[in-house]
This record gives sequence, structure tokens and C-alpha cells, in this order.
Amino acid sequence: MLFASGARRRARAEAGIQGAATVRDADDLLRDVAMFLRLVERMLVLQPVLPQPRESDQEARMPPGAREVPDVPDVG
Repeated sequence: MLFASGARRRARAEAGIQGAATVRDADDLLRDVAMFLRLVERMLVLQPVLPQPRESDQEARMPPGAREVPDVPDVG
């Protein structure tokens, strides 16, 4: 929503219209982008990433007999 509000100004600037954005507008946009990036970075850091168990850990938690390969009749 924040960046959508400047779509008209951006379109005018992309069209090369002089005075479409002032120095103040550019400063405000840069400050808003910096704030947005900080918020996103903070949200990403707050998401815990749990370590995946190693294969040997998974085998250790399997019930007894689950690691054994069942007898399969030879079809050939």
C-alpha cells in the first residue's frame, strides 16, 4: 500500500516529465524503503529455523525392528 500510493508519481517520472518528483519526494521514498527493508529483515530473523535431524538420529528414534529389511521373495 505504501509504495502503491506513489505509482502515479513514478509513472510521471518514468515518462520523463520534469518536476514529477522533488528532492524531498526522493528523500521520503528512500527513507520509506529503508524502513521497509529493516522490517522485512527483522521479520525474517525472528522466524526460527529448526535444525533438521541427521539420518543417524532418525534411525535411533525408529522402533525396534523398523530398521530391518523384510524378506522379499525373488521374482526372477
